[in-house]
Amino acid sequence: CDLPALEQEVMRIGARIEIISPSVEETFVERNIETAVAAARAVQTLRGADFDEEECRRVCEASRWPCRFEVISASPEIVLDAAHNPPAAEALARALKKLPPRRKTVALVAFVSDKDIPGFFVRLDEVVDEWIVTEFEGGRAMKASDIAAPFNSSVEPNMENALRRAREAAGPHGRILLTGSLYFLGELLRRNVVDSPSYRTLNPSFRGI
Repeated sequence: CDLPALEQEVMRIGARIEIISPSVEETFVERNIETAVAAARAVQTLRGADFDEEECRRVCEASRWPCRFEVISASPEIVLDAAHNPPAAEALARALKKLPPRRKTVALVAFVSDKDIPGFFVRLDEVVDEWIVTEFEGGRAMKASDIAAPFNSSVEPNMENALRRAREAAGPHGRILLTGSLYFLGELLRRNVVDSPSYRTLNPSFRGI
């Protein structure tokens, strides 16, 4: 972001700007909450209205976003996260470290072709014990066999079979991480391969498993 140019444009149109400096330890969800609170504060200030920051934070923290670090199962623990680039993978790794430890973490991933996939693997590899690479339907979706994955990985093109393998590898006390592409997670949801309470709330016709 070209901050000087942005500040100049803000001054030109007579608006105001508030700079948020997130902590490097924050997750993307935590950063989004800080942004939402700052935006709400700015709007209420412009309106000359009172702003209840505590209530605003409570509402934001109670909100749930489908596939944004969403834990949908406990045994094994299944985490859906739409991370698809190295910065998001790094934030996801930080978030995973905040969860209680599990016996084993198995990541099931699929990607589109225009992403920095090696960088994605590097950022997450320290918190993943085993990778399973799969694929999904779509114009930019990568074939699982074309993805250069870490040494501790295997390939299963069929996503339903891949998830079964991930469940077997993780066991009831492990963790399964589904990530790599929002399109991939969307396909899992569309096929009712996994259940997402947040997605079901937004889409009442969704059945899940």
